[in-house]
Amino acid sequence: MRILLIFLWLINGSVVAETIVIRVAVAANFNATLQQIVANYETETGTKIEISVASSGVLYQQIVHGAPFDLFLSADAVRPAALYEQQLALGKPFTYVRGALAFWCPTCERLSLDTVASWRARVAMANPNTAPYGAAAAEVVRHLHWSSTIPPAVGNSVSQAYQFIATGNVAGGFVAYSQVIDQPSQAIKLPVEWYTPIVQQGVVLKRSQYPEQTNAFVNYLLSQGQREVLKMGYLATDVVL
Repeated sequence: MRILLIFLWLINGSVVAETIVIRVAVAANFNATLQQIVANYETETGTKIEISVASSGVLYQQIVHGAPFDLFLSADAVRPAALYEQQLALGKPFTYVRGALAFWCPTCERLSLDTVASWRARVAMANPNTAPYGAAAAEVVRHLHWSSTIPPAVGNSVSQAYQFIATGNVAGGFVAYSQVIDQPSQAIKLPVEWYTPIVQQGVVLKRSQYPEQTNAFVNYLLSQGQREVLKMGYLATDVVL
């Protein structure tokens, strides 16, 4: 038995290292940016990161009901604050990006704010009740006094709203600017005065198995990771809207 135990724990005279996997729950709008940041971080450190993507509201409910995440990156500040108040977070929430809302119309030759203001066709948007980008879109609709006779195509997340437009089911709608930054003629960043600023915050969760490694990744996200943040159309954490 003793020999067997030694064989299980020792290989070539070295103790088998535990595989560390940090589990990150991320709001749909930030997924593409996070994927690139994670790829860089894994290459530099060897730490593995597993990403789960959904709307902020869905992820919040999963966390409250015991989902085994180490880190939650929300698209708002409300849900991380709620987790902190419920003593489910190790520390206070931190701002990792400031989001920007865009209107996207792939078939438009050159989109403008006037085009958006006079829009009369059906639009796609994320669910205002569960997705912060959806809540911002609803504010813009009210700001522009659009008619409510044409119901919007509502997705569970901003990624699903993007898919509604990308597949041609809807001509245009509200997405994260980071999703369409490479389409300057068909997408336009909406004035921040039209909606409440999208301050995206995160928290390290108290149930994390690897709090030290998770905090190390957060430090990377807030430092070297900000280069990817800016490239993808977000505002840096130190920018005041």
